[in-house]
Amino acid sequence: MAARWDGVHSSPVLCLDAGPEGLVASGAEGGHLAVWGGEGVPLGQVRFRDAGDVSCVVFSPSRPATLFASHGRAVSELDARALGDPVRHFRANAEEINCLSLNGTEGLLASADDSGAVEVVDLGDPRASRRSLRGHANICSAVAFRPRRPRSLLSCGLDAQVCRRLGSPWKKDHLDRRVSRSRERGRGRVCPRRPRCPAAVVPVMLWSVRKSRPLWTASLQEGKEGSEEPSAGRLFNPPLAHSLSVASCGDLFGCGAEDGTVRLFRVTGVEAEGRLAFRAHGLGVSQVRFLPGTHLLLSGGNDGKVRLWDVGRAAVGAEGPGEPARRRGSGAAARPQRHGGGGRPGTGGAAEGPVPRLTVDHGEKVNWIAYAEIGGSGRVLVADQSPVISVYPLREL
Repeated sequence: MAARWDGVHSSPVLCLDAGPEGLVASGAEGGHLAVWGGEGVPLGQVRFRDAGDVSCVVFSPSRPATLFASHGRAVSELDARALGDPVRHFRANAEEINCLSLNGTEGLLASADDSGAVEVVDLGDPRASRRSLRGHANICSAVAFRPRRPRSLLSCGLDAQVCRRLGSPWKKDHLDRRVSRSRERGRGRVCPRRPRCPAAVVPVMLWSVRKSRPLWTASLQEGKEGSEEPSAGRLFNPPLAHSLSVASCGDLFGCGAEDGTVRLFRVTGVEAEGRLAFRAHGLGVSQVRFLPGTHLLLSGGNDGKVRLWDVGRAAVGAEGPGEPARRRGSGAAARPQRHGGGGRPGTGGAAEGPVPRLTVDHGEKVNWIAYAEIGGSGRVLVADQSPVISVYPLREL
């Protein structure tokens, strides 16, 4: 049964992060940020003056009390043990920020925004030293530095290049940007004129911060042959990418998509190859998160489920599927092995893809998931469309 951390936020919790010493940070709509002790005791809270939603929070791995939070177009650095005015505050992006990531040496901070840009700032002088990486044609939903490779990062987004070629451009200005971020996360923005647009292209990109163009790109739309066709009365969900996570090895990463699938890739040099694609949830996958030091992957979905998958054997031990990823500019992507078709997750044997090792029926659409070591045991923290944080024990597997 889940523990409930509540009584602090008054609006939906949008993001979570757990620090190396048991602190947990949560960000909510309306610019509200809170820090909790490991057993759910509130330690402090602050509301940013600009009132932009707190879209992402990230603890420093080597400085346990240092916390970075994005709100609107700005990033604030705070002392998590004594929340108050930010230690420093800087405007990082031209559009609203969706995700933050710190590199392994903590010298660089990357922020992904609604324009599709990834801004990389040098924390030694964030106002003067920065690089803008522009590859996504629409909203960049997630960014992550690769562990052990401090100048290599990955990004994913809600691009729609094929829709543009078909004469149905859908730019974010056409969309209702006043929809609450708790509804946007996991559902994405969709083409307002095409409820059944069949071919949204969603690039995933591998970058070096030294270069202004991506080293490698992939479309999650590739390799959908034989996948489930939209039935009468059911809208087709293109594979918009909402979340990505990189395993501790730095080479294996996964993306959660709007079509309910998780896609796994492995970086090989300056490219990546698709390893596995499987149906993880009945609705969109809003969050994926590798557990530290393992190939165990948490996923959270719009179907209200949180699942734990062991993807190491399938994603690392399998031979590379089909043709490898092509270099930049080829217009094609690596094709991952696809399992599960349109069936329910975890039904059937190996041919149906991995079986979840743990399933939690949370009951609400998931905004964010995080993993924390609390009292010597693993816990899964879940934020949904409520002001409450749910905490589930991760039993020994």
